[in-house]
Amino acid sequence: GPSVDDGDPLPYTGGVQVHPADLLGIMLGEFVVHGHDIAGVLGRPWPIDSDAAVEILDSLAPSCRHGWIPRPREASVP
Repeated sequence: GPSVDDGDPLPYTGGVQVHPADLLGIMLGEFVVHGHDIAGVLGRPWPIDSDAAVEILDSLAPSCRHGWIPRPREASVP
């Protein structure tokens, strides 16, 4: 059957186009980050698996390069 790797990019926040497989990693990141917030309020540990962290960062990289993080402006010299 079809796989998320076969899908076309989808519109996401800020006008960024996100591949479906990357969207799954971004969603995982949301659960990890907000789970950490909740655990902190409750005074509980929230260990983050290194494989999950790699998946999250790999999924965010394309979106950061193509829209979420603006390119630095070139300094103009008078």
